[in-house]
Formats: sequence, C-alpha cells, structure tokens
Amino acid sequence: MAVRAVDIATDMAVGAAWGGRATTPRREVRSRRAWRWRWRFTPRVWGRVALVLLVPVAVLVMARAAAGATASRPAAVVETVRVAPGDTLWSIALRHAPAGTDPRPWIFRTAALNGLHDAQLMPGEVLRLPAGSR
Repeated sequence: MAVRAVDIATDMAVGAAWGGRATTPRREVRSRRAWRWRWRFTPRVWGRVALVLLVPVAVLVMARAAAGATASRPAAVVETVRVAPGDTLWSIALRHAPAGTDPRPWIFRTAALNGLHDAQLMPGEVLRLPAGSR
C-alpha cells in the first residue's frame, strides 16, 4: 500500500484538530542536566519559606505575650455605682475619682470600661468604675 503525500497531510491536519501535533514528531534532544531536579529560589519560593517559618514563630510570640500580660497584671477590683436621676459622668467622677486629680482621664477610662460612646446616662443604669476610685 503506497502512502501518498495527500494522506500524510490529511492525517497531520486531523491530528492537529483533535489536539495532536500538526507536524511530525521530532526527537527532542535534551542534556542530562535538564532532567535533574534543582532548587530555584525565586521570590515565590522565598515567600513561601518565610511564611512557613515566620507564621509559627509569630503565633508563639503572641501567645507568650498574651500569657505574660495576663499573669503579670493583678485582677483589678471593680467598683460599681447605680446612676441616680440627674447624674452625669462628671458628677460621678467628682465623687469617685481620686482626690486632687483631673477627673477627665478617669471619665475616659469609665466610658471605655462601660462601652459608652456618648455622655448619655439613664437613671438606674449600673456603671463599673475603674480601679483606684475612692
């Protein structure tokens, strides 16, 4: 059976249409070195190495810092006060803040401790006072 040039061309075109190669396969010549696996330290590799090494270290440092912060700080005794009609943070500060000091830092600490976003107080509301009150 004789193979004609038209048949070869048709086979190559059909092969290309089905995902094959449009040309006849050639033997690829590669050096032995190209087949060896080598480390290539690209920026992506360095980023992954840093991520793998630094994340556990950061987690350990933060855990140790959190454990040290809670262990070194004594538990503050928090005093509470019930808001009377007509009370303001300023009037409560004048009664409970340490004597002879500016009441503004005490007011800011009280607002932060109770999650207050403004100076509106409702009668009957219970406020926690910061440690060091009289």
